[in-house]
Amino acid sequence: MGLVLSVIQELKLLLVTIQDLNNDFRAVQSRIRTSPGLPVPSPTRSSWQTPASPLCGFQSELLPQEVDILIIGSGITGCAVARAILRNPKGRDLCVTVVDAREICSGATGRNGGHIKESPYIDFEKLKRRYGEPAARKITDFQMSHLQRLLDVAEDIAATEASEIRRVDTVDAYFGRNCWEDAVRRLHDFLDAYPTEKTHYKIWNQDEARQEFSLTNVDGVITGPAGALSPYKLVTAILQSLARQYPKFTIESNTAVLDIQAPANFQSSYTVRTSRGTLSAQQIVHATNAHVSHLLPGLREKILPLRGQMTSLLPVPREPNLPGGASRSWSFIYERGFDYLTIRPSGHIMYGGGWAQSGNQGLDDVGVAADDDQALFASAHLLGILPSIFDPKVLKGVEVEGRWTGSLGMSADWLPWVGKVPQSVSRRKGGGEWVSAGYTGEGMVNAWGCGEALGKMIMVLKTIIEDSTLSE
Repeated sequence: MGLVLSVIQELKLLLVTIQDLNNDFRAVQSRIRTSPGLPVPSPTRSSWQTPASPLCGFQSELLPQEVDILIIGSGITGCAVARAILRNPKGRDLCVTVVDAREICSGATGRNGGHIKESPYIDFEKLKRRYGEPAARKITDFQMSHLQRLLDVAEDIAATEASEIRRVDTVDAYFGRNCWEDAVRRLHDFLDAYPTEKTHYKIWNQDEARQEFSLTNVDGVITGPAGALSPYKLVTAILQSLARQYPKFTIESNTAVLDIQAPANFQSSYTVRTSRGTLSAQQIVHATNAHVSHLLPGLREKILPLRGQMTSLLPVPREPNLPGGASRSWSFIYERGFDYLTIRPSGHIMYGGGWAQSGNQGLDDVGVAADDDQALFASAHLLGILPSIFDPKVLKGVEVEGRWTGSLGMSADWLPWVGKVPQSVSRRKGGGEWVSAGYTGEGMVNAWGCGEALGKMIMVLKTIIEDSTLSE
């Protein structure tokens, strides 16, 4: 009888577990099928935004009534689109306006980890299997080009020092034999396709890695090239530069787009209702990433919000800080999940991740676009694990300077959505809406190039239409 009761209890426990999983799954489904809404008005405070840019709350005394191009979103994508349009010979005299529902660059760009890193060897095999080697190479080359692209932009506007942008040596530290062996295999596959990269990557076995990097429990390390920066400082510096250079370029913070009405005919403009009044726009660019499906309902279930957790920490003791200081960045890869870390020139440790350790193994953060609450278990993970990762001679503990959340836009096919918006996605007539979003946590190696490309697409089409009109 006792054995029978034990079996019944185990079956009940199994059924409860299955029911809980079903409930969690249904909750996620409900979140990703509904609008992510507008950005919340009072987000957690990102340490990147201290001190705040003079641009943070900037807006015109009166909202422009008519614009040629309206860009919704003031992060790195919106910034790249605006710059590409305005630098075009036919774009410098256009009325271009960037609006943001909150302060300028207060979304994901001003809240991320400060990494310019794509670890190409991790994804190359998957891309090759899914799209074929030629396409995999194009995607990989595009992502790998972003460090130099952003370095060039920072130098062009004399913001290299202010934005903290720099090349770093990056350490991919693997905790788990299976994930370590898989990474080594992927690296060899990548280097076979990119033999010129062999001098940039190095494999460190367990003993070498523990001694060289003061990692007490690591199974192995792969080092390679990457970049680091303050994304907030770079983007706000670029926007300031554009505002000085182009008189018809305007920036409108705290101006939420509430509704878009389609043009009455091909030659008229969109009517855009905002929290500060109504304006008309010939073209509209959606650069809102995790929030993009609020105004483009056809992208729901295709670009999913995902809440991420970040922290700003000071090491205890302050010196010598982590090995390599601000000239090195880190990724800690576990059998499930990973974390990422950069060190600012000030010595602050910018540490993010912990998604797999969050509530319900990360499910509680899927579909969450709001950034006004901490991800409790992810935060606890990030605040507690570093003294266990590093030798106590290097790091005994951390002092918490700040912690905040941000919302990522996760693409269903893991690639960004860039180009003209079809009516099936906008649910509006008219052919003047564009989008660049869905970077799946890899915004710093996708967003700038995607934004530039989108700006060029807009100007090419605009030129074709104007030329065809003149020839009639």
